[in-house]
Amino acid sequence: MISNTVPNSLDRYKGRAPSGLSQSVQYLPGVGPQRAALLEKLGIRTVGDLLTHYPRDWEDRREITPSAALQAGTRVTIQGQVEIVDLLPVGPRLGVFKAALRDATGVVFVSWFKHMTPRYDVFATLERQIQPGGMLIARGDVVSTTAVKEVRVEEYDMAERRTHPETMLGKRSLGGRAEARKASDGILDEGTVCRASLTPAQAARPRLQPEEGFGMSSSYPICHWYRIVPVYPLSEGIDQRWLRGLIFMALDRWAAQVPELLPSPLRQSLDLPGIAWTIRQIHFPNSWEDKERARRRLAFEEFFLVQLLLGLVRKNHQAQMKPHRYSVHRTLLGPFRESSLFNITAPSSSCSPDSL
Repeated sequence: MISNTVPNSLDRYKGRAPSGLSQSVQYLPGVGPQRAALLEKLGIRTVGDLLTHYPRDWEDRREITPSAALQAGTRVTIQGQVEIVDLLPVGPRLGVFKAALRDATGVVFVSWFKHMTPRYDVFATLERQIQPGGMLIARGDVVSTTAVKEVRVEEYDMAERRTHPETMLGKRSLGGRAEARKASDGILDEGTVCRASLTPAQAARPRLQPEEGFGMSSSYPICHWYRIVPVYPLSEGIDQRWLRGLIFMALDRWAAQVPELLPSPLRQSLDLPGIAWTIRQIHFPNSWEDKERARRRLAFEEFFLVQLLLGLVRKNHQAQMKPHRYSVHRTLLGPFRESSLFNITAPSSSCSPDSL
């Protein structure tokens, strides 16, 4: 782990860093003064600070887990076509939005739990984005219900929407919504989702093969899916997904401007990569090996700078004229030696020759 508390390399280039790195994050797309104030709580004031806000962890999202291979208690990335969706209350102020997702191996159900409020519709975005026929990719934890395995979604994206023969299922009443269908009419029955709830027409739909939309797709943001994804330290008001996208954009624009501190001969002798490659790979590594190589480069740079700083402090300390100097006066051991009845041995004399 690279420490975010150690002064980063750009701090040593104040006044000489490229103008892009010293630019305030407030003027980056999608930030503004309010989010800039939230980023400042993380120590992020400039683009340089943003680039050196290192991840605390990484998630491997390169593999899509088939629905048939889901195991309870694991965190997975799933992808498929939305078959049907529904919405229902599970408590006085708690609602859940659920969707049936079909992939090449079967059907899995995904869910979003939210606290409801009379001030606004907390499910409006989900209802607008997640509709039958759309391709969805999601990350979340697998939990076991009474009937099937279900994924509690933490992060998701939708690709371009496809035409679907069925219409969206009716909504349950959640404070001002239309009357809910009877439980027997839909996919949700007292909070339990089951495979038998699909209509015969939906169950008979041919399962899509990977080349039909379940492989890698450029329709999803490349900084969130099909790669090793960084997980950053956050503060209240800062969203993990938003910060990841902001850093991804900053890397694309300014990573090449980060000043190189280590001399080329030193890097070559130790097989250390350049700083631009290192900054990119510590955030969005191509592999675990590249991440470790980038971490090793940054760790060495931190130790190197600390040792360099200690050497400069030591040199300045030795060059200073001391206010008090000490000299040896032979006024104690000399008379004692002359009046002593015993001769002082050679080892004793060698311990303090100047004072005897």
